[in-house]
Amino acid sequence: MSRHRLDNKRFLMINCHIMSLLNPDFALDARTETKKAEAVSTQKVKVLLVAWTNFLRKKMSGVFRRIPRSNAKFGLNPAKAIGVFALTLLSTMAVAEKSDPRAEDVFMKFADQVVQIRVVEKTSGSKSTVGSGFFIGPGLVATNYHVVANLLWQPESYRAELVFQQGETHPVDLLRLDVVHDLAILSTKVHKPAFSLDPAEPPKGARLYAMGNPHDLGLTIIEGSYSGALKESLLQKIHFSGSVNPGMSGGPVLNRDGLVVGVCVQTAGEQVSFLVPVRFLEALLRAPFPDTSPDKLFEVIRGQLMTHQANTYAVITSSALIQTDLGKFRVPGRISPMLNCWGDSDDLKNQPYGVVHSHCTTNDSIFLRDGLDTGFLNYSHHNLTSKGLNMFQFVALQSAFIKKHDRDDLRGGNEQDFSRTECKSSLLRAGNVPMKTTVCMRAYVKFPGLYDVSWSAASLVDTRQGFTCSFRLHGVTMETADAFLKRVLESYQWNP
Repeated sequence: MSRHRLDNKRFLMINCHIMSLLNPDFALDARTETKKAEAVSTQKVKVLLVAWTNFLRKKMSGVFRRIPRSNAKFGLNPAKAIGVFALTLLSTMAVAEKSDPRAEDVFMKFADQVVQIRVVEKTSGSKSTVGSGFFIGPGLVATNYHVVANLLWQPESYRAELVFQQGETHPVDLLRLDVVHDLAILSTKVHKPAFSLDPAEPPKGARLYAMGNPHDLGLTIIEGSYSGALKESLLQKIHFSGSVNPGMSGGPVLNRDGLVVGVCVQTAGEQVSFLVPVRFLEALLRAPFPDTSPDKLFEVIRGQLMTHQANTYAVITSSALIQTDLGKFRVPGRISPMLNCWGDSDDLKNQPYGVVHSHCTTNDSIFLRDGLDTGFLNYSHHNLTSKGLNMFQFVALQSAFIKKHDRDDLRGGNEQDFSRTECKSSLLRAGNVPMKTTVCMRAYVKFPGLYDVSWSAASLVDTRQGFTCSFRLHGVTMETADAFLKRVLESYQWNP
């Protein structure tokens, strides 16, 4: 049931108007306040006001005939008093504001439209993954892509089913997907009332209700609040101040009107959770998917990854490239607000050298399947200072550091995912810094034209102080990698 509270500011405003009606000498800017109060009136309230006034005039006219004439000096007119009474009553009703619904009411109303998504290993019949989903159309259920990814990558080994609260199960098939925003739409023969979607951004602090199946414990509802969109993130997400737990992935998040504003996707713990904005689900629902065979779906994913990497590096390179001091060198710092950077040092007394480390990485990656993420960038710089090493020892030290960021850095996936990693070393000048560099790359088997690229380098200008660096770009075209690395190389500077 709805609860109501009175807007005190509007109540006082209306009563100011009432006082001016009872006594014309009571001005106090009543006309100005009346205009403000009238802004909250609706046509329905006006109609009710007329009806109440007519009713009261007929039923209470006898009462007002008995009012002594001496009261006229107070400006009290019977007809006007009746109107004032009706205005007070109905205006109070008009400005009463609807409060947030109770969680139990939301749960009771929408529980049948939320299901558990269970991915099952066919041979053993054991569940492999559990998540949540919700109906968005006739026979259509929305969830997270990562919940059902095995249906795409290993369809011969896995199947999926939706599970209702009462334990009733029904098979589902993968219909549409968006790996960038971690969304999937499943098809089923079961029809349930569909949720309505609301892409409008809620006001900050608005009460929201997340529904799902945490830790396979049954359907749950979690209250929280809208804390705004993440600003420094390549993947657009909503910050939800509430506890979204494993198993709730793919569940709906509702506003006070029962409209879906986001999809549960991730948690950072301590009441910090993240949602996919529902506008991306709307776009996926409208997108054409004429063929849902695995080969065709992989083509769709390739197109999504191509678009994402182009947009990502357009955003990153649109910012001025910020340099930072690293010993005698100027090197790329936080090259975009979309990256998170930190540093540390290692200067032990029994160690013949000191090291200052700098690391930067994007905050997001794109899940493809277990053990394989893409769509992210990270890079590191290591400033080395000799404490008694000779020239040959220092060069060996640099070589040892750079090997950590060479071929072995392109990890994840297997031979079914990538071609053989190929590397090439060369000498070049970055800015005014001579370097020895190594470029390694591997191609995605299922997504032609996309590569993982690693570029590592060591400075060659001083035998007492120098640096090594490495950049790792995952899921990019060769054109994107080339343009980005050229821009980065121009920013190095040596200040002897």
